[in-house]
Amino acid sequence: MKVLLVSLVLLGSCSTKIGMRTPSTKMISPEAVGAGLKGEITTFQNEGTVAEVDLSQNTTGESLNLESESEDGDFLGVHAEIGAFSSMDVVIYRPGDTSPLMGGVKYQIIGEPKLNAKAGNHSLSILAMAGAGSKEDENDDPIEITPQDDEIKTELDMTAGTAGLLYGYRLNSSMLVYLGGLYTYYNFNGILESDNNATLDGEEIDYNGEVVDASVGTIIDLGRLMSLKLEATNQKVNWEKTSARTFNYFAVGLSFNWY
Repeated sequence: MKVLLVSLVLLGSCSTKIGMRTPSTKMISPEAVGAGLKGEITTFQNEGTVAEVDLSQNTTGESLNLESESEDGDFLGVHAEIGAFSSMDVVIYRPGDTSPLMGGVKYQIIGEPKLNAKAGNHSLSILAMAGAGSKEDENDDPIEITPQDDEIKTELDMTAGTAGLLYGYRLNSSMLVYLGGLYTYYNFNGILESDNNATLDGEEIDYNGEVVDASVGTIIDLGRLMSLKLEATNQKVNWEKTSARTFNYFAVGLSFNWY
């Protein structure tokens, strides 16, 4: 648990753009742990799509700029899966400072949990998470209508909710392959503040988005205390006022287990 708390603290970052990241990397096993208070902590590459507010025309309400990466994006994320009872885990998901901290449950409805699973085990779980967060953002890009150095700041509030299915097949006692299909709703909003831009000072930004992630991955146990995780994700991102786009990601993670 100390490793989890330290990881959560170290993941904060300062952003120089106004917007948020929709992380693609989950690396959550479809197998429940199988026992109360046992579990794992995973540190992973924080892949995902960054949605940034376009203020270049000195107005709000424009479409968002979508990028597959950002210079100010968080590189690492962390999540924990902790057994509540034999078929349910508590999940804590922290994909960095540019996305909300989320918590929820994973309930396994088919197959044996990890502590009992053998080769040929099929697993199917329902995952549900929700969360919120806030961060200070600053936009220091030049604005065409006001060429002076405008610094526009906001306290950005972020919310998210995820639901979906995870399916897995155990090839042997130390290797699991899985598929995931997840839907996530996002919102970020805030009031702009500027000392030298009267047009944007006090303006509100408020964006809703929907993301569908389809992933395939594998979990390879490296002994009893560690596991290697690999995941490829196809992410469809659909923010309001913005054309939907699809991105592909690949990420590597390492988990530390206490079974």
